[in-house]
Amino acid sequence: DRQHLLDVPILTTLVGGTGPAKDQRRPVCYGECKQISPVLIDAATHTYAVHDGAIQAVDGVYADGVAIAYTASLSTGEFSLSAALTGQLTADVKGSKTGGTYVNTTADIVQRIVLERTALADIDAAAITQLNTDSPGVVGLYVSGDSITVLAALDTLITGAGGYYAVDRAGQLTLG
Repeated sequence: DRQHLLDVPILTTLVGGTGPAKDQRRPVCYGECKQISPVLIDAATHTYAVHDGAIQAVDGVYADGVAIAYTASLSTGEFSLSAALTGQLTADVKGSKTGGTYVNTTADIVQRIVLERTALADIDAAAITQLNTDSPGVVGLYVSGDSITVLAALDTLITGAGGYYAVDRAGQLTLG
């Protein structure tokens, strides 16, 4: 059973640098996520991370629910503010854009997570296509702070679609 290959942390990249958050893990954002809490990665430049790679868009940044100005760096999954913030910071983000392609359906996000975060590379392409047909809605997954496993992330995504996933006898990930 190759399902053990999915039992790995989803957060793997450290913030790095010399700041106070250097040992903290960068968050990941897949699909369309609203009101997420970004991670402060550089207090001196007021820079926040929402994903550990390229993203599609930062649709809005809010301080205590009020829209504020920001500068997005889509290629790094970050944005910066012009001044220090007081209050609760949230953002609306369209996440992972690996290889220049943005995905926002359950099946496509599951496939991206498995291919990016695990050693399991054999995925049933027909099952991905079928689940996209059966459950085409826009979804999102944002993980920061406490790390969860890829298995837990897949459980969250698939449950929302009323579906299932499994690694078959041939070692291929299938879902429906």
